[in-house]
Amino acid sequence: MELIDDISVGTYERRQLLLLSILCAFAGENIFLLGAPGVAKSMIAKRIKLLFYNATAFEYLMSRFSTPDEIFGPVSIQKLKDEDKYERMVIGYLPTADIVFLDEIWKAGPSIQNALLTILNEKVFRNGDKEIRLPVKLIIAASNELPAEGEGLDALWDRFLVRCVVENIQDKNLFYEMITSVQDDNYHISISCPLTETVYSRWQKDCLGIGISPIIKNVVDKIRDKISEGNQTNVESGVLYISDRRWKKSIHLMRTCALLNNRQKVNFTDCFLLEYILWNDDSQISFVRDMVKRSITEELLQSYVELYRNYRKEIETLHAEIKITIKRKKAPIPNSLIIVDGLFYRINTVESHQTLIPISLYSKLSDQNEQAKLHKNGTYWQLTLVTDYNYRVLPDILVRKGENGCLIINEREYLLERYDSLLIINRYATQIYEVLLDKRKELDELKKKLIHDIEQWNEDIADNIFKDKDWVLSGEMELVTLIGELSATIFEIDHEA
Repeated sequence: MELIDDISVGTYERRQLLLLSILCAFAGENIFLLGAPGVAKSMIAKRIKLLFYNATAFEYLMSRFSTPDEIFGPVSIQKLKDEDKYERMVIGYLPTADIVFLDEIWKAGPSIQNALLTILNEKVFRNGDKEIRLPVKLIIAASNELPAEGEGLDALWDRFLVRCVVENIQDKNLFYEMITSVQDDNYHISISCPLTETVYSRWQKDCLGIGISPIIKNVVDKIRDKISEGNQTNVESGVLYISDRRWKKSIHLMRTCALLNNRQKVNFTDCFLLEYILWNDDSQISFVRDMVKRSITEELLQSYVELYRNYRKEIETLHAEIKITIKRKKAPIPNSLIIVDGLFYRINTVESHQTLIPISLYSKLSDQNEQAKLHKNGTYWQLTLVTDYNYRVLPDILVRKGENGCLIINEREYLLERYDSLLIINRYATQIYEVLLDKRKELDELKKKLIHDIEQWNEDIADNIFKDKDWVLSGEMELVTLIGELSATIFEIDHEA
């Protein structure tokens, strides 16, 4: 981390790009930066070079007039003349560099592109009749555009495993700090202990011994299923094609990520890297990011979702048994409306009165106000519409039906009284009542465990040194809410008003 902090000095919102570039360097992969001119794309290569002891760099701005000589070195006239060999003098050019930065790469001609294909994939360059194993650790390509369709650039584009969009500085304070700083790209940065070739080679070898957690297969399966589904429905973003080679390389990148995090196995946090790998067009970036988050979250929550569904099914079965038991014993249905004398519903206290409303009147009410009158009916007060009187009378209230079956009387909400579910179930279905109590305790414990696991998952994400602000789970708290609601409503039996 100290090395990362050292090379991040004065980079302003470029730390994540540096981290991903370092990851690619140790994984032996290539990275593509998409961004407008002047967003410090070339600076990334200069800073990565500082990580390695005595590293050399090669930087070139492509154009349609660029020649292979400018990239790979000029042909040795002496060799051609004396030995009849077509060899390039590669010293100081791409074949001898540790870090390579190729700007506006899509403007390169076919001869350069063909040579780059082998270099990008195998780190090999054919010089005359010899194949040279290149020392290159990282190739960074950049452009302000993506490869145009129909120009044969698909193979070259596929060689760049990690793809990042580079934007202007968003934070206002950092932006002001940058424009007022006297530091430039040539600012000297001192690295106290750069990485040697021995350390680099050992880490690359150690990476091959990193294990894969079982969860990774399930996450990958979910993502592939979503890609297949998205290709059939999301026609605006075009077909999202991921080659087998990219999938294989993505797992190797995750292994490297785990190694650099001092882990012996790839875990779910490393799967967030797929958001930089799986898109082919910038219109797909948002879809891919959301798809990766959802797939990771769904896999983490899978066992909890299954438990929730099982509990819900068990509770529905218990509720059905309660209804049968109560019906057999001719007891009131839990949470059903209280009926008085077979003709009235009872309303919660209205103006300090115990009040009734005829069932027939309640059925007539709509969401429009009706004029009504309260009059005495034994120990209760009864609500009656003025139009139901056979004589002239002045109304003293307005009434209408509100949401969820309540009444709005003089613009105040009143609930119709219902039979207490707990009392009814406990009295007429005692054994099932005890079972439901146990289920509620189990659900409460399940909710606590889920919250604990979510906290632990978020800590695991925070511990990954390659994390980004976008590395978050998606919709995990919705399941917490559902489990809580199931526990809270476990004694609420469906009824007919």
